[in-house]
Amino acid sequence: GSITIGGDSDVAFDIDTSTLDIDSSGAITIDGTSTVSIDGGGATNLTTSAGAITIDSTAGVSIDGGAASNLTTSAGALTLDGAAGVNIAGNAAEIDITTSAALDLNSGAFTLNGSTVGIDGTGALTLGASEMDIDADGGVINMDATSTITIGGTNATGENIGKSDTTVTIPGSLDVNGTLTTIDTTNLKV
Repeated sequence: GSITIGGDSDVAFDIDTSTLDIDSSGAITIDGTSTVSIDGGGATNLTTSAGAITIDSTAGVSIDGGAASNLTTSAGALTLDGAAGVNIAGNAAEIDITTSAALDLNSGAFTLNGSTVGIDGTGALTLGASEMDIDADGGVINMDATSTITIGGTNATGENIGKSDTTVTIPGSLDVNGTLTTIDTTNLKV
């Protein structure tokens, strides 16, 4: 049958021992109407050989480590899902995202906001979008390469440089290669 160890609901129940081993073939339930604390003077392990580990709270859940901490999975994906978003803050240090496979950022909107944003890679960098707007907010946009810079490429149906009320300046030589060159202007000064 069962063994019940209990007392009055208003009386504290303490177990003080060098080693406490609880082994059960069924469920183990710790239920308290107040705070439940698990405090280990050394390493504390929460493991299961089968099934999931679930931490469920009607309020927030905090995991705080005094040193570098790991949240890893040996198989399957690691998912962070927040109903109101996911915030990752690196405070005084940097945030590193390192992967040997592809890194996919999929969202309705994507914003990079920083005093300096650097994108560096040893391979090709491809930016694909139905529409792309690059705005420096009064600063300078500088495109530089050790080889040729191509605007348009193989898929463009036309390129517009500048707008009607601005001046486009080409400080170097200009080569125009094509079957037709059209200049539509009121005044032409050479």
